[in-house]
Amino acid sequence: MNIREAEKEDLDKLVQLWIKFNEVHDRINDWVELEENLEDIGRSDLKEYMQEDEKRVLVAEGEELAGFVSFSVEEHPDIIKQEEIGVIDKVFVKKEYRNEGIASQLVKEAEAWFDEEGLELLKTRVAVENRKAQSFWSDKGFENFLTVKFKEL
Repeated sequence: MNIREAEKEDLDKLVQLWIKFNEVHDRINDWVELEENLEDIGRSDLKEYMQEDEKRVLVAEGEELAGFVSFSVEEHPDIIKQEEIGVIDKVFVKKEYRNEGIASQLVKEAEAWFDEEGLELLKTRVAVENRKAQSFWSDKGFENFLTVKFKEL
């Protein structure tokens, strides 16, 4: 599987992967509601990641796009001593390509980019209900720090 930076020509296929990422969260949590214009939102989000200096999208490509990772640099995060930290925003691999190490490859490449940028701390967000993702990130050395709680009224 080839890991490379996303290109403009990838955008249509990337949007479909981005939508699938969001559909996972829609299935596991009743509070998530997908917007009708999800494709437009995804296109805008991905374009931003592909165009800004402090953001990136990498894709895993074999015969087709199998997955992606989007990541960015966050400046002056609350209560963290580092001036900038790396944020892995989304990682998604198509179902038929899972358990082949593709997500690990994508994360490894994102970590290498952060390291080249001189960043020392990374964060990501994981849905509590997504046990596989919880395990994946723990296996990568990520530790729990804060938990966000919600309550319906």
